[in-house]
Amino acid sequence: MPMMMLGVLLIVFSVAPQLASPFAQVSSIPAAPAASKTRHTWTSPTKQIFIEDTDAYGVIYNANYARCYERALSHVPREEELGGDEMILSSVEAQKYSGSPPLGGQYVIRGERLEASTNKEVWSVELTSPPVKDTPTMVHNSAQVTLSRGQPLKVVEVTSPTQAEGVHCQYKLIAYKDELDTCIPCDGVSQQEEKAEYYVSVRSAMCYFERARSTFLGGPDMLRKLQEEENLLYVVTSNSDCHVYFDTILVEGGIEGELEMKLRPGDEVTVQTMFSVRRRGMIVDCRHRLYLGDGPRRLLAKATITIMALNGTTRRPTSKLPQWLVDKFTA
Repeated sequence: MPMMMLGVLLIVFSVAPQLASPFAQVSSIPAAPAASKTRHTWTSPTKQIFIEDTDAYGVIYNANYARCYERALSHVPREEELGGDEMILSSVEAQKYSGSPPLGGQYVIRGERLEASTNKEVWSVELTSPPVKDTPTMVHNSAQVTLSRGQPLKVVEVTSPTQAEGVHCQYKLIAYKDELDTCIPCDGVSQQEEKAEYYVSVRSAMCYFERARSTFLGGPDMLRKLQEEENLLYVVTSNSDCHVYFDTILVEGGIEGELEMKLRPGDEVTVQTMFSVRRRGMIVDCRHRLYLGDGPRRLLAKATITIMALNGTTRRPTSKLPQWLVDKFTA
């Protein structure tokens, strides 16, 4: 894909820097450590925004916040029995996109551990401005994240989701090796006796979901046309429930018959999306599900992403959309 087209794709679905002012928050996580061994607070060293972290606006690309959180939490001091060394980011929930530090800007990750066990940790996290004396700490992004330790692969049958009202679309793509991570089960046997299992990370799942949204709207050329001719762009405002299933094979609709169990590099995966609109298309809720193969059978990941239309000049929310776009979301 040409570089210009990629740039436009990133523009339309990432958080614009101008959003920081109307949606900015003040940090709610206490700075001092809590007394409880489970409820523990921690602040990362100051980090800087590099080009690899950003989109065409020079701000953090929406899927990269997950990477920031996972990297930061891997450095949290832990007692040995909590088993944090092999923790994998398995879910990001209640995520709010309020803004972003610019390219070259600095940030810290502040977290409060809400739950801890040998195989799981739950954290309330914020990506904020670095602490400055007598200056409020501004929150650019916040979420509740879960870190999990890989267990032996198991098969679980789940009920297929009820088809809600809205516009449905399907997008197929190849899961390449560089987009997949690996997990070695760590329960009951030595790691040397177990083979690594491939899985789709939270960040990769969110990238797949963005490609599906972009393709539904007509691809990078149409997104660029929206920006240049309609003075319109969409940004991500929230992610309510992104989950990846790296040590569980979730099977929808029964496990009878032949079922491909393992995800491998080069496999075809399918994103199924249901779009529902509010305020005449100004706000769009995108319910994504990622399946192995044609789907729906093995569920690899899911998320509900909310995007909002902005006026390209004022960077303020707008419901003044071209009719063809309204029709596409409501057909």
